[in-house]
Amino acid sequence: MIEASKNGFGRRALSALLAPALPGPRAARAQAWPDRPIRLIYPFGGGAPTEVLARMVAEQMRLALGVPVVFDNRPGAGGLIAAEAVARAPKDGLTLGWLTSSILTINPHIYPSLPYRPEDFAPLSVTYRGPLVLAAARTLPGGDLRGTVATLRTQRGLAYATAGIATSPHLMMEMFQSEMGVELVHLPFRGEQPIVTELLAGRVPLFAGSLATLLPHLDSGTFRVLAISTPERLAAAPGIPTFVEQGVSGFVWRYWHGMVAPVGTPEPMLQRLSEVLTPAIRSEAVQARAMADMQVEPTTREEFAALIGRDLDTYGRLIRSRGITLN
Repeated sequence: MIEASKNGFGRRALSALLAPALPGPRAARAQAWPDRPIRLIYPFGGGAPTEVLARMVAEQMRLALGVPVVFDNRPGAGGLIAAEAVARAPKDGLTLGWLTSSILTINPHIYPSLPYRPEDFAPLSVTYRGPLVLAAARTLPGGDLRGTVATLRTQRGLAYATAGIATSPHLMMEMFQSEMGVELVHLPFRGEQPIVTELLAGRVPLFAGSLATLLPHLDSGTFRVLAISTPERLAAAPGIPTFVEQGVSGFVWRYWHGMVAPVGTPEPMLQRLSEVLTPAIRSEAVQARAMADMQVEPTTREEFAALIGRDLDTYGRLIRSRGITLN
């Protein structure tokens, strides 16, 4: 289960993430903060599925803080560009980052050198969590999850498609193979929409990715959703069973997005940002923009830091044990 680990790099990162900012001149300046616009760095280009949600959170922050929150799209390089911009920004509470679980907890184990470290960020709050699903083309025998696993055990080397190497769906499927004792071939695509086209045509046996991508096609009859990675069934799709209820004990997998500031930002600013984010994320305006598979719920700073630490450990062990690289 992602969101659960105990030691290693994650514990050291957690200690750094929770360390209070040292008092000094910046703390005194915090009294007048914010006196200028705040910049929110977003790691995707315009039109990304979560951009509407992120912009609405920014708008709610503007209303609470009384200054503009300027949206700054920084796409590319698997989130490295955006993360570096946040890490190197002045520690004045005027630059924030909307970062992902991949950026903070997968990239450190995948890239041989990074322009940032997980310890470079002060966690503020998770903004939302999202589940993943496993779907099979109609042409793949098996029926439900158990029957499909039986097929995979007899027909070794079948392919599954995801939106890229070292993405959350890729790692989930590596864990799935380990748990189920099956051997599959990974087909990385550039984005999920091309995979859906292939899945609907029966040219890709298995798809692992977001439920939102499949929702418009659920009634097409061309594929079946075998399982969703939530602890319980999702209200938006009650007909999709979980991995857990089908006998895969503890198989819960959720990616997440969250808000951070550069580490070293004065404590009063971090506290104020946290106080603003909680009602902003829970606001009716933000909740109304959530996609059907999003769990839009804030966390405390400590809860977010603990989540980062746990996922760093869990992803690290999985990546090492499965020999996952970018090549």
